[in-house]
Amino acid sequence: MILSADGRAQARLKVAEAEAEAIRKVADAVSTTKADPTQYLIAVRYVEALEKMMETSNDKSRIVFMPYEASGMMGSVGSIKELLKD
Repeated sequence: MILSADGRAQARLKVAEAEAEAIRKVADAVSTTKADPTQYLIAVRYVEALEKMMETSNDKSRIVFMPYEASGMMGSVGSIKELLKD
């Protein structure tokens, strides 16, 4: 039981380290542009969440409730477009 818990803890640390490195790389990539790396990362999470919702929804009913502040998501997606242009 202790070895299992230790293994899970080490796995979580590895994931956290990988995410931190990914954030550093995104920040470095956009440092020469006026784009905000935070907006990029938020947009990626939005897209991942939407993909997950669509995968798990019933084929007969694909209703997705968007938050009131969906315009923020669209702005984030627009930020990705701007990052890719440069």
